[in-house]
Amino acid sequence: MASKFFFSFLILFLSLQFCTPIFTPTLRLIIFISAFPKRAPPIYMNCTVASYGFEAGSHTFKPVDIYRLNVAFVDTHYCRGVFGLKSASVRAYEPDRDQGHGTMFWKIDLYGFSFSYDNSTFKEVAPWKWK
Repeated sequence: MASKFFFSFLILFLSLQFCTPIFTPTLRLIIFISAFPKRAPPIYMNCTVASYGFEAGSHTFKPVDIYRLNVAFVDTHYCRGVFGLKSASVRAYEPDRDQGHGTMFWKIDLYGFSFSYDNSTFKEVAPWKWK
């Protein structure tokens, strides 16, 4: 009886040792940077995980503000910003698009949302639209 238990435990232990890297998500960092003028109204942002439907993070931006969001899931993260009567939505993290990148940068300004991997060359992605 004890040898059966030991053998079962050994099989379970070895299978977990070899399977853990498959199921352990890689931590990613999304950095949102507010580049609004000093007297701009606040920007409200909410991020959700696509297939799980729960909130991944939210933040109220002031001018010249930074918000960091750690992504531990291998799933798309949607973020929606509200600026006065305007809003914009982006896929802040997409596994296929962002594979091989540890950090994604999003600039939020009068245009809307712009994206970069290097925090210097930004591509405009989502303009503000009237609600």
